[in-house]
Amino acid sequence: MSSAQIKLLILGFISLSLVSCSSFERDWNAIQTHQAQASVPPSLVGCYDGEWRSNANGHHGRLRMILTRDKNAKDTYTARFKANWGNAFTFEYQVPLKFKKVKKVLHCSGGADLGILAGGKYEYRGKVTHSRAPEKLVAVYNSTNDHGLFTLKRKVLENHLFITKAAP
Repeated sequence: MSSAQIKLLILGFISLSLVSCSSFERDWNAIQTHQAQASVPPSLVGCYDGEWRSNANGHHGRLRMILTRDKNAKDTYTARFKANWGNAFTFEYQVPLKFKKVKKVLHCSGGADLGILAGGKYEYRGKVTHSRAPEKLVAVYNSTNDHGLFTLKRKVLENHLFITKAAP
């Protein structure tokens, strides 16, 4: 591969990263605005903010999720994640999550192939803790080369500003 082709590949990767970042941020802000204007209690749908942590290597970072309902499948949602690692790297990906209530506890599971550079196929299992509305989602993830935990708290409206609600 020539140096010109490598430069073009890097430029394309950076361009795609910038486009997907702006899409995530735009959707994140739109959902929060919609939640602020809604007069009904929120469902699972919405914005969550928290952290991911690898148990394999100790890496960790901020993790945000936009959860939307899949109109074509009952109890299935699309989780769009934006993960930060270090001070310079972000990665965005989508995972279909299926939710099922078992004895008053809401469980979720799903999986996605994030590509060879991100570690391949990942599987997720977790549960949502809530009172009136979902507040906290805790899940474990596993892949061939990595495993860990992510903890996300639902963004809520308080004093006209969105903040992350502290877990009990």
